[in-house]
Amino acid sequence: MAEPVRVGVVGLGWWGHRLCQGAADGKALTVVSCYARTPQTRDAFAEELGIRAAASFDELLADADVEAVMLATPHSTHAELIERAAQCGKHVFVEKPLTLTVAEGVRAHQAALDGGIVLQVGHNRRRQPANRRIRQMIDAGELGMVHLLQGSVTVPKDQVPRPGWRSDPSESPVGGMTALAIHLVDTYRYLAGPIERVAVFSKQLWGAGRLDDITVVALEFARGPLGYLGTSIVLPRTHTITVMGTSGIAWSDDDGEHLYVQDKEASSRTLVETEPLDTIADELAEFGRVIREGGRPETGAPEALHAVAVLEAVVESDRRGGGVVDVREFGG
Repeated sequence: MAEPVRVGVVGLGWWGHRLCQGAADGKALTVVSCYARTPQTRDAFAEELGIRAAASFDELLADADVEAVMLATPHSTHAELIERAAQCGKHVFVEKPLTLTVAEGVRAHQAALDGGIVLQVGHNRRRQPANRRIRQMIDAGELGMVHLLQGSVTVPKDQVPRPGWRSDPSESPVGGMTALAIHLVDTYRYLAGPIERVAVFSKQLWGAGRLDDITVVALEFARGPLGYLGTSIVLPRTHTITVMGTSGIAWSDDDGEHLYVQDKEASSRTLVETEPLDTIADELAEFGRVIREGGRPETGAPEALHAVAVLEAVVESDRRGGGVVDVREFGG
């Protein structure tokens, strides 16, 4: 077994902790250093994990023992941090979305190419066993001609708005799109190919914070199917995807934990057993494996750029009051 890749984690909130747990469980990475802007935060994090605390991002990058970085920082910081890491020859795992604009994403991608580093983006939910099986069913023709994809991802966390950057509209435009629904966008692409056109309705109803409470996006795929997604930051927790074809329907329910199928002749759906998988550990194990053995990650910059282009198109549709926007205007 190859020696684990030594990594530093940047951004030490709850998701930084989750990435460190995933790194440990995946066994291909070992966290050796950390950085956050607040000294008390980084010192407490370092003590908890038994690792070093860097006094600055530059200090972390200058550490010869650090081979790669995991970024769980505000979305607007991703491009610059990736560029700086790449210039120092450090591989990068960055949380989704890659960036907030395609232009920034292209900069990050080019920096990774120029630096000869691995750049992987945390689009983990396509890895859920139910979604993997649905993709197999589509490829095998078991669902027939796919016509419709629909999904929702909701959490009630912002019924009482949280402090910090995640509740800032400039970091989280159009409600739950960056925190939640970007997962649906990537999984939809994985299942049905690129999204070509979007139209959005997004608004506040609960109105406790600065972000939109509820967002619905209509989608048209380049291959022909239509779809929609719904996301909310104030509704009870859901994460579900449904794919409807002429021969059957498949559901990925309960955040990918359960798969249901229904043949066109059936009147109800049937549960199909799947093996559980920690998708965070799985993607971080891949990150370490690609660094050690070569190849490219499943969700690198090219895949992530499409999700960013869809995000930009959704933001533009919202700005226009819900008009149809062609994703190809933004590249990706």
